[in-house]
Amino acid sequence: MKRRFDTGNAAITEAALLTGLNFYSGYPITPATEIAENMSRRLLSACGYYLQAEDETAALHMAVGASLGGLRAMTSTSGPGYVLYADPYGWAIGAEVPVVVLDAQRVGPVSGITVAPGQGEFYLSRYPTHGGNFETIVLAPEGVREAFQMTI
Repeated sequence: MKRRFDTGNAAITEAALLTGLNFYSGYPITPATEIAENMSRRLLSACGYYLQAEDETAALHMAVGASLGGLRAMTSTSGPGYVLYADPYGWAIGAEVPVVVLDAQRVGPVSGITVAPGQGEFYLSRYPTHGGNFETIVLAPEGVREAFQMTI
């Protein structure tokens, strides 16, 4: 079998474009920077929009605005940036705005909480801010193939 993708980030980029994604906003932060770099190149050829935000909060606000404008929108970040997504993430959930938020996890604590580094970002995703009265869909792929499939 021929290998098509070397990394999950490349697989996620291609899968998102395959489903019709036409807007991506992000702020560079490892390991999600590779997704932003891939999107910046690939969205141009797919007649989409790529915006690099001035910070993580702005990136998610831009994605929410694009979604409200009728675009298929996505953003990505990792641990420390994901903590900053709390306010716009909670607002988007409360307003029922469809947007894809990808958290490229890395080893270590998400927000300085050293007691649960493996689960910190999961709990922030599953039980978000603004009262926690919302159901969210959280997917955690095991490898590159699952990253591609789950993105679709």
